Amino acid sequence: MKEYSANSIQTLKPLQAMREKMGMYFGSSGSDALHHAVKEIISNSIDEHLQGFGNKIEIKIARTLTEITVRDFGRGIPFEKIQEVCTKPHSSGKLKTGESAYQASGGLNGIGIKLLTATGTISVSSFRNGKMATATYSINHTAEQPTIASSKLPNGTQITWKPDGEPFKNAKFEVSRIEDLVEQMLYLLPNLEVSINGKALKKSSMLAFFDDYLYEEHNITKPFCGKYKVGETAVAVALVWNTKNSVSSSFVNLIPTPDGGTHITALRTTLTREFNSKFGTSFTGDEIRRNLSFLVGITSNIELDFVGQAKSKLATTELTADFNTCFKAAIQEMFSKDVDGFRKLVKLLTKINKAADIEKAMKSISQKPKTAFNNLTKKYIGCKANKGIEFALVEGSSAGESLKLQRKDYQAIFAVRGKMLNVFDLETNEVLQNAEIRELMDILGKPSEAMKKFDKIIFAHDADYDGAHIGLLMLNFFARYYKELLFAGKLYSPVLPTYMGRKGDKIAFAYTEEEKNKLVGYDISFLKGLGELDDELLAPFIWNENTRKLKQLTCSPNEYDELIESLAITFSKTTENANARREIFS
Repeated sequence: MKEYSANSIQTLKPLQAMREKMGMYFGSSGSDALHHAVKEIISNSIDEHLQGFGNKIEIKIARTLTEITVRDFGRGIPFEKIQEVCTKPHSSGKLKTGESAYQASGGLNGIGIKLLTATGTISVSSFRNGKMATATYSINHTAEQPTIASSKLPNGTQITWKPDGEPFKNAKFEVSRIEDLVEQMLYLLPNLEVSINGKALKKSSMLAFFDDYLYEEHNITKPFCGKYKVGETAVAVALVWNTKNSVSSSFVNLIPTPDGGTHITALRTTLTREFNSKFGTSFTGDEIRRNLSFLVGITSNIELDFVGQAKSKLATTELTADFNTCFKAAIQEMFSKDVDGFRKLVKLLTKINKAADIEKAMKSISQKPKTAFNNLTKKYIGCKANKGIEFALVEGSSAGESLKLQRKDYQAIFAVRGKMLNVFDLETNEVLQNAEIRELMDILGKPSEAMKKFDKIIFAHDADYDGAHIGLLMLNFFARYYKELLFAGKLYSPVLPTYMGRKGDKIAFAYTEEEKNKLVGYDISFLKGLGELDDELLAPFIWNENTRKLKQLTCSPNEYDELIESLAITFSKTTENANARREIFS
């Protein structure tokens, strides 16, 4: 290992940092990064259209697929700022929302166009009021001032970019991929025409999105679209349910948000609430959104927050109330315009949900005879009752043995070995391969059976951090496979004391610092785990109805989506949730 000294510290110049830290600035590498850069060029041209300047964009991709030119007919970059805009990070006309020459723009940080200079050669031509300014830049050529001449060409900006091969792993432009990117945006821009190598692309309205991707004869509901505005935020939304397929796409200020964000969470939550309220159902969000296709476009003049430079997910929370208001108006209008269609949808969802995937998986769960609920497995300490059972999931076998001695005829125990399996990202067949989970599901049975058998399921875990995590893992399991118990309010967590005090033969407990301070003369310690307590000390906190404090863990079907998103941040291993965890704890 080399010595760590002052010579070990390196400082990268801004453009060099962009070139060497592709993941940070492009959000990816290779072909994905290359096409992200293309999106930055096109987005700048679309921003001009959004401000009312230019209704046409021309894109040309070289036959070699190693060079691209984008020409818009907007206002053109001010000549004296071309060098700054192309070479100096955080130089932009869009930085001060509400004070800039742009409203509802996708540009936030003044980074986009600099990515092109850092990773290739960029030639810029700006046309303004009978004059033309041209300049060429690359990572080692940043000082050039534009050459200005007269011109008869219409106002606008033309950018030609030839990326270097090495930063992008020699990836080449994919015409079909760029066409798809442009077409997705055009559904929200009916007054804009874009040509790619002479091929004209134009969409008449948002509903064309469904025409292009779905077969009309399979629609359950009538395609709906509407536009709504609250304050500085406008929402355009189109929705339809189709029996054969589903597609979705969303944009914020014409920035694609494939990973969703607060706007899509608002749509999902509002749709679940309004649907169940309107039709008197108790479907979860996932069940309602089965076979739903949607297109959402948000425009806002406020400062927006996204996850990463790729901006694939909206993180702004301040607009949630505005989103909810707009989506509520849209959904209610949609219901009123298609009563018959939604009556059919409710019937179909009811039928589908009877054969939902998880319910199918439950068919593989053993259905034990009633007499088998006593000592079903080594981990399970059963009871005589067949219904009205209080079922404690206990962290550790020692605590399970303590509870065993004090239980009543209707109280049963299952000892969880350490941390329960994290089922969030797993397929059901993978979950069922876990011996402990399989045993637990054998005991619980199908959700309909569990609803009849169990009155309370108590997550008896330690009161420390690890115990709380185990409790969340238990909730994670039940939320996915036994949500009916969650909705019915049959899940509980005991409120355990934080401190235990000893004074001779006397033992006392305290839940708070104030209670602890009243234990004068006691030798006080943290209550580290349930296993520290014998049966007589532990039972009052878990079994005794007169002394225990149980916190009910429940949510309504309307709140289920938000619970799952919260659990995703904790337990999902996907990149977007890992990034969310880093942002929360950084």
